[in-house]
Amino acid sequence: MIGRFAATALIAGLIAGSAPGAMTAPAAAGLCKAGEEPLFSCRFGRKIGSVCGGSDRVTYRFGSAAKTEMEIASKSDWSNVRLGFVTGQQGGHQSHIRFTRGDTHYIVFEGANGQATTRPGFTYSGIAIVAGPDGDKSLGRLDCGNGLDASAMAGAARDRAPAALRERLNETTNGPFDGWF
Repeated sequence: MIGRFAATALIAGLIAGSAPGAMTAPAAAGLCKAGEEPLFSCRFGRKIGSVCGGSDRVTYRFGSAAKTEMEIASKSDWSNVRLGFVTGQQGGHQSHIRFTRGDTHYIVFEGANGQATTRPGFTYSGIAIVAGPDGDKSLGRLDCGNGLDASAMAGAARDRAPAALRERLNETTNGPFDGWF
């Protein structure tokens, strides 16, 4: 299990290795392995963040093509994975997959701005890292930018869960992770 200090140090290192001006290039298959489908993959400077779907699981990986630095796979009961979806901004939306390890949450999100924003139609995605039971401590955020279509990511993840578990994957309505990232 990764402690809060170790998670903060890891995020600082990951962000330091990711040039802010270079966070917009999609990574083809990213860090997915043979037999896995890339549900999300984006390059953040020299690092890559990926969500990969197997036949009955999803896995979050972060690192480089040479070395995976972080990997969280869905547990057999999927207790460490949650899915969220919010709407607003006159047609805007955001969906996410939240992977939890200990009290640290890795939230892979995608969305599109609605008509009530200054940039209607702008699509975005990225990874937010927060800590605490309510995710109230931000540890970092990496933005993938415009142009990566990850709109099917959460649905594809849900499809990989056992049918009996799919309904309980949703974030708690009005809970701490039922919102925008």
